[in-house]
Amino acid sequence: MAGDGWYGALRARVAAPGYVRKLVHTGCLFYSFIVIGICNAQTGPALLDLQLITNTNTQQSAVFFTGASVGSMCGSLSFGFLFGRLNKHLLMFLILLGAAVAVGVLPLCTPYILMVFMHGIVSFFRAGHVTCGNTDLIRTWEAERRVFIQILHFCFALGGTLSPLITEPFLAHSTSSNNTRGADNSSTPLSHICVNNSDFVDNGNCDIVVTETKVEYAYLITGILFLVASLTFLIQRCCRRSEPADAQKSMTGYANLDEPLPMVYIFGTMVFVVLIFIFLVAVEACLASFLLTFVVEQLNWTKTSGARLTSVFWACYAAMRFATIFFTERVSPFVLILVTSITMLLSAVGLLMSSIYDNEIGVWACVALSGLSLASQFPSTMMWLEESILRLSSRIVSIIVFSSTLPGIINPLVIGYLMQEISPIWLMYILTIESGVSVLLILSLFTWSKAVLKPLHERQNSERLVPQDYT
Repeated sequence: MAGDGWYGALRARVAAPGYVRKLVHTGCLFYSFIVIGICNAQTGPALLDLQLITNTNTQQSAVFFTGASVGSMCGSLSFGFLFGRLNKHLLMFLILLGAAVAVGVLPLCTPYILMVFMHGIVSFFRAGHVTCGNTDLIRTWEAERRVFIQILHFCFALGGTLSPLITEPFLAHSTSSNNTRGADNSSTPLSHICVNNSDFVDNGNCDIVVTETKVEYAYLITGILFLVASLTFLIQRCCRRSEPADAQKSMTGYANLDEPLPMVYIFGTMVFVVLIFIFLVAVEACLASFLLTFVVEQLNWTKTSGARLTSVFWACYAAMRFATIFFTERVSPFVLILVTSITMLLSAVGLLMSSIYDNEIGVWACVALSGLSLASQFPSTMMWLEESILRLSSRIVSIIVFSSTLPGIINPLVIGYLMQEISPIWLMYILTIESGVSVLLILSLFTWSKAVLKPLHERQNSERLVPQDYT
């Protein structure tokens, strides 16, 4: 009977009412987050090709990320409001179906303004699903949510790893105009080829031309994957016409907060939370979105090498998120956040030095270390908040997703302007500054929780334990 230990426990859990349905639903969430990760990481490797499609330069194309951030803000607020008021399977089906259509249409938009608008539409649906998916998984698994949240975010990172590999075969490469066979010359950086774009070299002295981009096929693949993901939730909706009883509970989310905590302290805590997620996401987006453009324009690498470097970043990112699943119960979330934040700061400094002194090995090593450092910060910060500072609720998760979209409004404009008008090396200056601010904010929230929130909770708890005098 000893052999029945883990197997017997597993069989008992599977036999429990609704457990298999929960597993199937969770599997669908995992797959959908892989697709979300692919979509999220696709703009970086495809950015130069999107410039060719819209005939824009780096500064102008940076507005794509701003449009995406505005769309994300609207999506997180809109679907955060709708989640719990509509059937969750139907809502996620509509979100993913909308994303499938928008992603497929995006590379066909040659007008610049329309391209910016479509980036906003894609991000509108993408942020909506991130909000609904995180909230739904927390509610589905309750006490077991720590491991499942880490797996969910690992799936997102896995998608980011696959994205450059899906996109790279369809990117435009350079060919010599004197080559009668039109053989590919991908060793020539795209930033050195002649196109109808003032951002590149003088067309009058050009003997190298760019091949036609086929990046629309990469986006079509992503759109099909979104469509498949949407159908999984539609099937769940058709197989289950009514929500379970626990889904009918209040969706306001305020029940999870510590009721005695005065609102002014909740507000002060949320200010720190919003700022932390703004800078955490700013660092990640800063590196992932502009990395390929940076190495092509600053270091004169080929687009193929840049896409592979981006893939290395996401591979290390995914590997670390996968590894975190196994030690998330053994390491304090705060310790993990602090160590990885400091490591990211060191990586940013290393990237800056390697770029200045043209050390290719240093660039590869620091990008890999950056992926390892950034991987666990977002989910671990959520767990730190849940366990030590503030109970997560549906509205809190919505605010977190909303705040994580804010960096995309200003960050791309500033980085695009500095890279275009001064030097691409400014990407590394911004990355280093934002990494340093992230470390300071994490330490500030830790100090706030220990010096202000903890004594307040202890005082309130002691007051509730003192018997009242009715004499």
